[in-house]
Amino acid sequence: MICSLVLLAGKSNAQEVKINVPVYQNRLLEADAGSDIFMDGQDSVLLGENLKVVGGLPDFSYEWRDLSGNSFEGRYVYTEEPGSYYITVVDKDNCQALDSLKVLNAVFDSERKAVQYYLYPNPSDGTTFIPLINSGSPVLLKIISSYGAVIYEKTYSPLYGEKQLQLNLKNLDSGFYLVQVSDRYSTRTYTWIKK
Repeated sequence: MICSLVLLAGKSNAQEVKINVPVYQNRLLEADAGSDIFMDGQDSVLLGENLKVVGGLPDFSYEWRDLSGNSFEGRYVYTEEPGSYYITVVDKDNCQALDSLKVLNAVFDSERKAVQYYLYPNPSDGTTFIPLINSGSPVLLKIISSYGAVIYEKTYSPLYGEKQLQLNLKNLDSGFYLVQVSDRYSTRTYTWIKK
C-alpha cells in the first residue's frame, strides 16, 4: 500500500511537498462471529456461516471452543448443543482475533408441550434410563422420596452425544419417587415407580 505524506517546508513561506512512502504493515486482524443463532427445533446448527474476517495475512486457521473446553477446528463447524462458543482466528503471522456467539435453543410453549421425555421402563425393578436433553453437559441427578427427602444425589458427566443415562436403583424400597435431572440449561422432574 502506498500512503501520501504531506510535509510543509520553511517557516513563513511554506510549500506543500508530497512524498509517497510505501507502507508494508498489514491491516489489524479482526473477527466477527456473527449474531447469536437460534436452533428453532433443528438438530444442529452451523457455526461460522456468518463469520467475517478482516485484515491480517492469509492463510488463516480457525478454532471454535465451548464452555466445557471442547475445541473444534475449521471455519465451519456443526453443533447440536446450545451454549456459548468462542472463535479464535490466527493469521500467517500468528496474530489472533477472538469473538463469540451463543447458540440458543428457543422452544415455544406450544412446541414444548409436544416434545415429551420419559424415564423407561416405568415402573421398573430398579434399572431405568433417563433421557439427556443437553448431552455433554454435567448433570445433577436427585432421587426424592414420596416424603420429600433427597435419598440419592450424584453428578454425572456424560460424554458428548450421549442421549441417556442408565441407573441401577435396585436397592431402593418399592414405591413412588421423583427423579430430578438438572443441567446448566434446565431442570426436569419425572415420576418413577419402583416395583
